[in-house]
Amino acid sequence: MMGSHSDYEDKSQVTFEVEWSKENPGTIHMRTGDSRTEAAYSGEDYMWVSAHEFIHILGVDDSYNTPYAKENPDFISITNKFGTPVQSDDIAKVLEAYNTNTWQMWP
Repeated sequence: MMGSHSDYEDKSQVTFEVEWSKENPGTIHMRTGDSRTEAAYSGEDYMWVSAHEFIHILGVDDSYNTPYAKENPDFISITNKFGTPVQSDDIAKVLEAYNTNTWQMWP
């Protein structure tokens, strides 16, 4: 993935100067609050947003609007639901990104 990845939840951003790889994971640009409401994050919210953005640095895309997430309403991931802790599927995607050195998309 090249360019930038911006989450609709908070407008925090991960920027990729080159295509994602283990050697070039990108840069996280964090905001201190939700740009839509201008509300400051609580400490807990900031930690979650940081973890969510960090999974992108580890090579995993969002799953908000993927067919799989839409067809499986019980599917939760740190990549699609605010406040969700890291799930086993998230860890599997990170390991796949590491092992293959490729950006991981959700089905």
